[in-house]
Amino acid sequence: MNRKFVYWVLPFLLIILLLSGCGPKKTPKQPSTPTLKTIKIINETGENSVYTEGTLQFSAEGYDQNGRKMEGITFEWSVDPAKFGEITQDGKFTAGKEAGECQVVCAANGVVQKVTVTIKGKLEPSKPTKIVIKPDKPKVLVGSQVQFEATVMDQYDQAMSNVEFEWILAEGAGEITADGLFTAGNNPGIYELICKAGDISSDPVQIEVTTVEEHLQKAGEQLVSDSQTAWNSFTQSGRLPIILNQELMPHAELIFSVVDDVTEHVMWYSLFCLPARDYTACTEEEIWDLILELELEDYTPGEGTWRYKKEVFDENDVYLGMWTVEVTRLESEENEEFKFDLTYYEEHMGVTNTYSGTINQPLIDDDEINEGDLISRENLFDIEFRFGNEINGQMRISAEGTEQVIEEEC
Repeated sequence: MNRKFVYWVLPFLLIILLLSGCGPKKTPKQPSTPTLKTIKIINETGENSVYTEGTLQFSAEGYDQNGRKMEGITFEWSVDPAKFGEITQDGKFTAGKEAGECQVVCAANGVVQKVTVTIKGKLEPSKPTKIVIKPDKPKVLVGSQVQFEATVMDQYDQAMSNVEFEWILAEGAGEITADGLFTAGNNPGIYELICKAGDISSDPVQIEVTTVEEHLQKAGEQLVSDSQTAWNSFTQSGRLPIILNQELMPHAELIFSVVDDVTEHVMWYSLFCLPARDYTACTEEEIWDLILELELEDYTPGEGTWRYKKEVFDENDVYLGMWTVEVTRLESEENEEFKFDLTYYEEHMGVTNTYSGTINQPLIDDDEINEGDLISRENLFDIEFRFGNEINGQMRISAEGTEQVIEEEC
């Protein structure tokens, strides 16, 4: 029995698969519940060594039996032996006063991971060597405030605690409190700020105090400069490539991902040859069995509403999630319209993605096409989507593509 299939082969914007191929399908396996199997400890501050009374910052990630990262895991931290230090439940380790080795222990759901930390003894007591101020180049409007923070570092490049600071501000700049809160005065200009702790002083920090007019003027001058640079040479402006790479390209990938998911699950033409009804009680393989039982004269898409479910597995047959699809197909004299509501439950993330909208495209007369024919037509997509509770949006896309007719024997 020969049936005609139409495939997209030269898409300008989108690749839309109109018909799934015939053939045997894999029998879906039952979904497996993600279980924590391994914990990865990450040292965010570098090597696993520290001087006595120094600090290290740790974090942890949990992975299931399939090697996928798990979310929402609560980790418990401890130090063994406890005499060598202590660790908070957000992973900040503070070494004790004794040199030696200990283990930082991370546990969750019966899974334990450890990392060895070497505590080095100091050759001499800590003493302040420098003061670091943040922010180091602030710009402040007259009358506005900035919070400064000062940190004293010792000869081992470790932050020291319980230090009293003295702030020295240039005359006319404004006022600063003992805890570093600066309030700009009414006189624009560049002023120096110095912080002292005992006998050591910080490098001067320059504070630029400006009026609103000066601030707007400088912002405008910078904008004009960037625009002129961009016109002269795109690659000379570091900001535009950043916008493209970090903003535009991810959005383009998102658009293609949404359209690909929608077309794959809405444009199942073989399904529309079956009577319009609810097939959610059937597996995908059982639906294909019904399709392959159709006679050639019945192999014509109909109108109505179809519902079905589709389980998703990876290349190792590990269960990933479930699609639930509702599609209504309608025909007019020249066009066909698909109204759809899709949901996809991601098993390992525990979130549900939703898609709804319409697809419109010109009808193709099956009696007037032959194998090998190339057909061009334009599709109009209106899609509203939401990924979990984070990303959502709407899109309207017009895409023109070329399709080829292929006749297959099933």
